[in-house]
Amino acid sequence: MRRSRGNRFEPDRAWRFINRLGALTLIAAGFVLSGFALEKGEWAYVLFTIGSIVGAWWWWRTPRAAIEYDSEGVTISGTFLTRRIDRAAILGVEADLVWAAVRWRDSRGWRRTSPLSPLAIPWGTFPLMISSASLDRRRAYLARLDRWARD
Repeated sequence: MRRSRGNRFEPDRAWRFINRLGALTLIAAGFVLSGFALEKGEWAYVLFTIGSIVGAWWWWRTPRAAIEYDSEGVTISGTFLTRRIDRAAILGVEADLVWAAVRWRDSRGWRRTSPLSPLAIPWGTFPLMISSASLDRRRAYLARLDRWARD
Protein backbone atom coordinates (compact mmCIF):
# COMPACT_ATOMS: atom_id res chain seq x y z
CA MET A 1 0.00 0.00 0.00
CA ARG A 2 1.26 3.45 -0.84
CA ARG A 3 1.37 5.81 2.09
CA SER A 4 0.75 9.50 2.38
CA ARG A 5 3.96 11.40 2.91
CA GLY A 6 2.85 14.52 4.75
CA ASN A 7 1.45 16.83 2.14
CA ARG A 8 1.29 14.26 -0.69
CA PHE A 9 -1.49 11.72 -1.22
CA GLU A 10 -1.16 8.74 -3.53
CA PRO A 11 -4.12 6.38 -3.92
CA ASP A 12 -3.89 2.83 -2.65
CA ARG A 13 -3.69 -0.31 -4.76
CA ALA A 14 -7.45 -0.91 -4.72
CA TRP A 15 -8.09 2.51 -6.30
CA ARG A 16 -5.41 1.91 -8.91
CA PHE A 17 -6.73 -1.58 -9.64
CA ILE A 18 -10.31 -0.32 -10.10
CA ASN A 19 -9.14 2.46 -12.43
CA ARG A 20 -6.87 0.17 -14.43
CA LEU A 21 -9.73 -2.31 -14.79
CA GLY A 22 -12.05 0.46 -16.01
CA ALA A 23 -9.45 1.64 -18.52
CA LEU A 24 -8.84 -1.89 -19.77
CA THR A 25 -12.58 -2.42 -20.20
CA LEU A 26 -12.86 0.79 -22.23
CA ILE A 27 -9.89 -0.18 -24.42
CA ALA A 28 -11.22 -3.69 -25.05
CA ALA A 29 -14.75 -2.48 -25.75
CA GLY A 30 -13.41 0.16 -28.12
CA PHE A 31 -11.39 -2.36 -30.12
CA VAL A 32 -14.16 -4.96 -30.27
CA LEU A 33 -16.88 -2.47 -31.13
CA SER A 34 -14.73 -0.64 -33.68
CA GLY A 35 -14.44 -3.95 -35.55
CA PHE A 36 -18.23 -4.23 -35.69
CA ALA A 37 -18.52 -0.54 -36.53
CA LEU A 38 -16.62 -0.99 -39.79
CA GLU A 39 -19.79 -2.52 -41.21
CA LYS A 40 -22.00 0.31 -39.92
CA GLY A 41 -20.08 3.32 -41.16
CA GLU A 42 -17.11 5.51 -40.43
CA TRP A 43 -18.66 7.62 -37.62
CA ALA A 44 -19.25 4.59 -35.41
CA TYR A 45 -15.69 3.43 -36.11
CA VAL A 46 -14.27 6.85 -35.18
CA LEU A 47 -16.36 6.97 -32.00
CA PHE A 48 -15.19 3.58 -30.74
CA THR A 49 -11.59 4.29 -31.73
CA ILE A 50 -11.70 7.50 -29.68
CA GLY A 51 -13.02 5.41 -26.77
CA SER A 52 -9.98 3.15 -27.07
CA ILE A 53 -7.65 6.15 -27.10
CA VAL A 54 -9.33 7.61 -24.00
CA GLY A 55 -9.01 4.21 -22.29
CA ALA A 56 -5.31 4.05 -23.15
CA TRP A 57 -4.80 7.57 -21.76
CA TRP A 58 -6.67 6.56 -18.58
CA TRP A 59 -4.49 3.43 -18.25
CA TRP A 60 -1.30 5.48 -18.66
CA ARG A 61 -2.35 8.23 -16.19
CA THR A 62 -3.61 5.99 -13.36
CA PRO A 63 -0.18 5.31 -11.76
CA ARG A 64 0.61 9.04 -11.83
CA ALA A 65 -2.48 10.08 -9.89
CA ALA A 66 -1.66 12.07 -6.74
CA ILE A 67 -2.46 15.24 -4.83
CA GLU A 68 0.23 17.45 -3.33
CA TYR A 69 0.13 20.83 -1.63
CA ASP A 70 2.88 23.21 -0.55
CA SER A 71 3.17 26.84 0.51
CA GLU A 72 2.37 28.11 -2.99
CA GLY A 73 -0.58 25.92 -4.02
CA VAL A 74 -1.95 22.49 -4.70
CA THR A 75 -1.18 20.14 -7.60
CA ILE A 76 -3.86 17.66 -8.57
CA SER A 77 -2.66 14.90 -10.87
CA GLY A 78 -5.96 13.31 -11.71
CA THR A 79 -7.03 10.52 -13.97
CA PHE A 80 -7.02 12.66 -17.11
CA LEU A 81 -5.38 16.02 -16.33
CA THR A 82 -2.86 17.66 -14.02
CA ARG A 83 -3.75 21.05 -12.59
CA ARG A 84 -1.76 23.47 -10.41
CA ILE A 85 -3.87 25.91 -8.38
CA ASP A 86 -2.28 28.87 -6.58
CA ARG A 87 -3.03 29.06 -2.89
CA ALA A 88 -4.39 32.59 -3.16
CA ALA A 89 -7.02 31.43 -5.69
CA ILE A 90 -8.40 28.64 -3.47
CA LEU A 91 -11.83 29.34 -1.99
CA GLY A 92 -12.22 26.08 -0.11
CA VAL A 93 -12.19 22.30 -0.11
CA GLU A 94 -15.25 20.06 -0.44
CA ALA A 95 -14.49 17.64 2.38
CA ASP A 96 -16.82 14.85 1.26
CA LEU A 97 -15.19 11.62 0.09
CA VAL A 98 -17.88 11.01 -2.51
CA TRP A 99 -17.26 14.42 -4.11
CA ALA A 100 -13.90 15.67 -2.88
CA ALA A 101 -12.95 18.84 -4.75
CA VAL A 102 -11.09 22.14 -4.54
CA ARG A 103 -13.14 25.28 -5.19
CA TRP A 104 -11.13 28.19 -6.63
CA ARG A 105 -11.27 31.31 -8.82
CA ASP A 106 -9.46 31.60 -12.10
CA SER A 107 -7.68 34.73 -13.37
CA ARG A 108 -10.99 36.07 -14.82
CA GLY A 109 -12.71 35.72 -11.45
CA TRP A 110 -14.86 32.75 -12.46
CA ARG A 111 -15.54 30.08 -9.86
CA ARG A 112 -14.06 26.69 -10.71
CA THR A 113 -14.19 23.27 -9.11
CA SER A 114 -11.44 20.72 -9.57
CA PRO A 115 -12.29 17.20 -8.41
CA LEU A 116 -9.76 15.39 -6.26
CA SER A 117 -10.20 12.18 -8.23
CA PRO A 118 -7.30 10.27 -6.59
CA LEU A 119 -9.00 10.88 -3.23
CA ALA A 120 -12.69 10.63 -4.10
CA ILE A 121 -14.59 7.38 -3.79
CA PRO A 122 -17.58 6.60 -6.01
CA TRP A 123 -20.76 6.30 -3.98
CA GLY A 124 -21.33 2.55 -4.39
CA THR A 125 -17.80 1.34 -3.59
CA PHE A 126 -17.65 2.17 0.13
CA PRO A 127 -18.48 -1.30 1.44
CA LEU A 128 -17.24 -3.22 -1.57
CA MET A 129 -13.60 -2.45 -2.31
CA ILE A 130 -12.35 0.19 0.11
CA SER A 131 -10.97 -0.82 3.50
CA SER A 132 -11.69 1.17 6.63
CA ALA A 133 -7.97 1.96 6.95
CA SER A 134 -8.01 3.45 3.45
CA LEU A 135 -11.10 5.48 4.26
CA ASP A 136 -9.47 6.79 7.44
CA ARG A 137 -6.31 7.71 5.52
CA ARG A 138 -8.35 9.56 2.89
CA ARG A 139 -10.42 11.42 5.50
CA ALA A 140 -7.26 12.44 7.41
CA TYR A 141 -5.59 13.78 4.26
CA LEU A 142 -8.74 15.63 3.25
CA ALA A 143 -8.95 17.21 6.71
CA ARG A 144 -5.27 18.32 6.47
CA LEU A 145 -5.87 19.77 3.00
CA ASP A 146 -8.97 21.59 4.25
CA ARG A 147 -7.06 23.09 7.22
CA TRP A 148 -4.22 24.12 4.90
CA ALA A 149 -6.67 25.84 2.52
CA ARG A 150 -8.33 27.77 5.36
CA ASP A 151 -5.05 28.98 6.93
